[in-house]
Amino acid sequence: MYNLRYHIISIVAIFLALALGLVLGGLIGGSAQSTSQNALVDTINNEFKQVREESAQLKTENEELSSFANAALTQEITGKLNDRTILVLGARAASSKQVENLVTDAGGTPLVAEVDSSRYDPKNKELASVRLADKLKKRYNTEDDLTALARGFAMEWSTQLASSVTTHMPTPVAAAASEESTHPVTAALNKDGILTLPDDFSDKTLITGLIDIAANEEGAPDPLALDLAIAIKDQDVPVLAATADPEAEEFVKAAWDEKISGTNLLGKPAGNWAVIALLTGAPQGLYGNLSGATNLFPVFVAK
Repeated sequence: MYNLRYHIISIVAIFLALALGLVLGGLIGGSAQSTSQNALVDTINNEFKQVREESAQLKTENEELSSFANAALTQEITGKLNDRTILVLGARAASSKQVENLVTDAGGTPLVAEVDSSRYDPKNKELASVRLADKLKKRYNTEDDLTALARGFAMEWSTQLASSVTTHMPTPVAAAASEESTHPVTAALNKDGILTLPDDFSDKTLITGLIDIAANEEGAPDPLALDLAIAIKDQDVPVLAATADPEAEEFVKAAWDEKISGTNLLGKPAGNWAVIALLTGAPQGLYGNLSGATNLFPVFVAK
């Protein structure tokens, strides 16, 4: 897993040196190549050949190390999420399939949901979620609609509430948008298309982890998805933010500002390990190669 940029820079430097040498040689000796020019060309050609050989060797070693890391990761995470249901926010994200496969490989059950805060219109009283938000803001002492809805959602799926529910909402949730259900916030958000849940998301589901990969077109976190992560975290459920874009600092840093751990290396062994480790008790932190990162990945033995 070497970085080949150094060797690419070396190759570019060699070509620049070659060009400079030929130009200077042409200025000094005219069109006829001198012995020193020939020697310079031979030297540069030999160095270029050596660099190409080293680059090929490093590429091979990098592929071998990556293969080993992936195999070791698969063995290490197997069974780590057994009997756990992980809610994944961001079904339209390019990395959603990666996260789904990762959770499955670890023995967990992924529930991939789409979140679209732009569909929430506080002025539209026809939306069930808007009507509920007005009530929930008073209950949770907040002026923000999405924050109130997120807290309501989290309470509907907390272990405390799940253990006390005696009546059940029809299954699946996608077919039940009734505000009279035991999970009215969930049903309202799903009905309004703000939080589109999978068909197997039922009243018997217990969320035991959350992965937020929902970013908008500008690469910023979806507001409701972030609020949901915060609210679920407040229920002592492990949550994290993850992105497959190494340059996407805003997304994971916005989550970390809310004390939600994250990684920008999703899809790579270090990032995938960070996801499973954070879901199984690793120290909270900002992991990856972005500025201000706690470490590249958690140094931790998963439970």
